[in-house]
Amino acid sequence: MRRFSSSVWQNVSLLCLRLILAVVFLPHGWGKWERGITATSHWLGQKGYPLSTLMAALLIAFEALGPLLMIPGLFTRLVALGWIVIMTLAVLTVHLTEGLKGMEFALVIWAGSFVLLLQGGGQWSLDHVVIPFLKDRFSFFRRTE
Repeated sequence: MRRFSSSVWQNVSLLCLRLILAVVFLPHGWGKWERGITATSHWLGQKGYPLSTLMAALLIAFEALGPLLMIPGLFTRLVALGWIVIMTLAVLTVHLTEGLKGMEFALVIWAGSFVLLLQGGGQWSLDHVVIPFLKDRFSFFRRTE
């Protein structure tokens, strides 16, 4: 029986995490996409968010378009960072009064997004191809020492 290396298992786990988080976020984002920026902005305004129209556009972008980028692993860290911000705000402004029972789902999504922020999409992602390509062609993607 052939044994897989730890890097194979790491890539399997990152792929699974990307797919699961994308599947979880897509229905939430799709609902907001269908309702539109105006309705989402109104809902955010009722919750007390400042700049509710801008926040609605960002929320829809990260919840509806983010999963479409996360599935193939394109700009994984950027999408994960957006999801971390969304889940942090959701916990602090919506779920905090509900106790652990109300915020456990958001915390699990936050934790999964945090792993993807730290680890990236893995070798089985478009990031593995696209990011080196961008670094080679555009100076603002290169690290300065």
